[in-house]
Amino acid sequence: MDALSRPAVVIDNGTGYTKMGFAGNVEPCFITPTVVAVNDSFSSSAQPAARGAPARGNWLAQHSAGVMADLDFYIGEEALARSRASSSHSLSYPIRNGQVENWDTMERFWQQCIFNYLRCDPEDHYFLLTESPLTAPETREYTGEIMFETFNVPGLYIAVQPVLALAAGYTTTKCEMTGVVVDVGDGATHIVPVADGYVIGSSIRSIPITGKDVTQFVHQLLKERGENIPPEESFDVARRIKEMYCYTSSDIVKEFNKHDREPSKYVKHWTGIKPKTGAKYTCDVGYERFLGPEIFFNPEIYNNDFTTPLQVVIDKCIQSSPIDTRRALYKTIESKEFPMAQNIVLSGGSTMFKDFHRRLQRDLKKIVDARVRASNSRLISGDAKVQTLLFALNVFLSKKADNQLETGNFVAALPVFQSHINHIDFQAQPIEVNVVSHPIQRYAVWFGGSVLASTAEFYEACHTKAEYEEYGASICRSNPVFKGMYTKMGFAGNVEPCFITPTVVAVNDSFSSSAQPAARGAPARGNWLAQHSAGVMADLDFYIGEEALARSRASSSHSLSYPIRNGQVENWDTMERFWQQCIFNYLRCDPEDHYFLLTESPLTAPETREYTGEIMFETFNVPGLYIAVQPVLALAAGYTTTKCEMTGVVVDVGDGATHIVPVADGYVIGSSIRSIPITGKDVTQFVHQLLKERGENIPPEESFDVARRIKEMYCYTSSDIVKEFNKHDREPSKYVKHWTGIKPKTGAKYTCDVGYERFLGPEIFFNPEIYNNDFTTPLQVVIDKCIQSSPIDTRRALYKTIESKEFPMAQNIVLSGGSTMFKDFHRRLQRDLKKIVDARVRASNSRLISGDAKVQTLLFALNVFLSKKADNQLETGNFVAALPVFQSHINHIDFQAQPIEVNVVSHPIQRYAVWFGGSVLASTAEFYEACHTKAEYEEYGASICRSNPVFKGMY
Repeated sequence: MDALSRPAVVIDNGTGYTKMGFAGNVEPCFITPTVVAVNDSFSSSAQPAARGAPARGNWLAQHSAGVMADLDFYIGEEALARSRASSSHSLSYPIRNGQVENWDTMERFWQQCIFNYLRCDPEDHYFLLTESPLTAPETREYTGEIMFETFNVPGLYIAVQPVLALAAGYTTTKCEMTGVVVDVGDGATHIVPVADGYVIGSSIRSIPITGKDVTQFVHQLLKERGENIPPEESFDVARRIKEMYCYTSSDIVKEFNKHDREPSKYVKHWTGIKPKTGAKYTCDVGYERFLGPEIFFNPEIYNNDFTTPLQVVIDKCIQSSPIDTRRALYKTIESKEFPMAQNIVLSGGSTMFKDFHRRLQRDLKKIVDARVRASNSRLISGDAKVQTLLFALNVFLSKKADNQLETGNFVAALPVFQSHINHIDFQAQPIEVNVVSHPIQRYAVWFGGSVLASTAEFYEACHTKAEYEEYGASICRSNPVFKGMYTKMGFAGNVEPCFITPTVVAVNDSFSSSAQPAARGAPARGNWLAQHSAGVMADLDFYIGEEALARSRASSSHSLSYPIRNGQVENWDTMERFWQQCIFNYLRCDPEDHYFLLTESPLTAPETREYTGEIMFETFNVPGLYIAVQPVLALAAGYTTTKCEMTGVVVDVGDGATHIVPVADGYVIGSSIRSIPITGKDVTQFVHQLLKERGENIPPEESFDVARRIKEMYCYTSSDIVKEFNKHDREPSKYVKHWTGIKPKTGAKYTCDVGYERFLGPEIFFNPEIYNNDFTTPLQVVIDKCIQSSPIDTRRALYKTIESKEFPMAQNIVLSGGSTMFKDFHRRLQRDLKKIVDARVRASNSRLISGDAKVQTLLFALNVFLSKKADNQLETGNFVAALPVFQSHINHIDFQAQPIEVNVVSHPIQRYAVWFGGSVLASTAEFYEACHTKAEYEEYGASICRSNPVFKGMY
């Protein structure tokens, strides 16, 4: 039997407990404390490896040789017992607050789990491991190194715990993966919102109240009351009391009264045996039973530094999520399509207290109901006038009564406004809250992993040993930040592209000299199709993507060529070679059997479309072709329903071009497109420049590629550049990273420090003058100018589109491209852009208050009419008689300009948002109608490719 025919091993490592077993089982085979007891003499001779460089012994060889007994260490309950019985063994906890802190101990723990508990050969099973949210990508690399190098596993998948916990609550395979996971473990408590299976990373919340804190609080209460518990047993006894007797109260005052009235009924008695003497001892368990779990709901009784209750943190988490997901996060609406719709899901052993879910649901519902009542109160009271006035002004601006709003005929338009008022309901809809508790929530994460690892798709998603040996540990970053300038390719209907590869070609110099690249505008093409069919493609000595980069480093006979520069094709001969490899060697399909969707950057010349059409129709003989504008596809990628309003601004930051493109109702506003000369390649160049100026020891031939990899692995966006300098200066050991590489010519290792470059690289988008003296306009200013130059009736929607029943998934400013994936990039952009918008609103308010009397009088008149307080005086010709009534309302009207919300959208697929949008579009029947066909090309020529109909099928 091979590994694919055996069940995968599922191990969920938590701070307090580890759950392990085989895929397909309902329960884990073993649940054991995550602790290792190591003989002090052994540990002194084998010091734990520093984090980031896990030192590993060859456990597999040692175990096979039967010498594991010489390694004197124990895990789990056996470790706890050994440490109590012998002073020669000390305890080590490899995981703290959800993160691995000691890799040497962690490796020993995994060794025992695999060989002594599960008793399996790791070479015969695929493995699924779990991690807490917001885990650093480097941690995944270290995990991959241990699993592939030490245990030699054939395949590995590292899953985020909250997503597995959400999946664990479903009993059918057809479910909507939307909800909030409240994961309360022994060492970490996370509140994680998930929308359609994607974690909303920007809204994750963590609190410093965990299961271990409950144990500590129970221990503290017992100690203060002077219970007769041996000191060496006290913490373990507190943990067992917590697990056996604690529960959640609905009213803490009532619980005190109950215990005081009937102590014999509510006070429990713990009996234990002193480990040294064997004598029995007892202790009473009273108020601790309900005071322990109470710290989640009233944390001030335990921790004066943190006083925010769990229900408030959950509410803030949901309120910080995208507005179109909030109601579903409180309680997903069930439907025939999704009969098992979820809501707020509990996970982790510390959510298993009796009535915990009821108390949480009640307290959270109170917060939500209070917000709804406050909203209704504002709408019903004085603010209703403002709301109605704004509605009337909206009607006015939408030109629904143009023929009646001529000068001198204002009153005649009033009935038009009146007809719209009666249909407005300003009452906020109530929001349901549902906290889900299920029998497997103690090991929900493990069970979700068991379900996932039982599917055929699991093995396709795993990273394999062969991939690890070819590409290294970096493949274990399941969500790679980004790489250079990439081409994404795949088939319509897929969620992710099949291949993502650098857009580069390595050509043998002798071959390229005999076949010079064609000049732009006259693409010379070889007959790739005939050559490939004849099997002579091997004679064409060129490579693309990562293979091209590797070939150029290994051989001086191959030079690199980048067919696309700044978003535009510059070398058509190289571009054609690149497409040939994509089609035949990567996708392995016959181009004559498939319609093709290609993309282009905005403002591409029509001639470029003609050249593309010539190559695709003449060389590859495709039956149909559609060339789409990248920003429109990126905007579409953010939607999860087919009914959406395609209005927003796409900020597309690629490796070679940065475009800001406004889109209204699916149409690009071409006159307002902006481009800036700061791109992903500039970030790489700036990092390279900083490393060079500091004199880092990097081989010259490797320097630019190293700078690119440092950018991808370590760079992030700072909120305050001065504070970042101070942080790095104060704690260099914490913030300075170390890059290790191998010189390609000698094979010797080299290292370099990565410090200020980490935040200075992305900073050039927000302060470009530190990199380019010729261009000093920040990205946020360019975006604001782009929107302000758009038609006035689209501007507010471009900053933040208003949701409606018709368009529930309205978008805003959407990020696209790998170079927007820096950590906190979207937060910094939103903050800086909001400052600009708020400054403009304040200036507008200042002008309004100082006074345009005519505009104010118009607003007064509308307000009086809409409040229906002077109907009898507003007959035609009797307008002046109403002026005293208008005057009486002047003091109650707010002429302040309404604030403008700004929302910068970051989503899990933004790295390949354009490709995903194309995948969605090309999956519809309308796509084939919009394509230009081979027959049309032969009849009308390449000019048909100069324009494509705007595709409206999904809207």
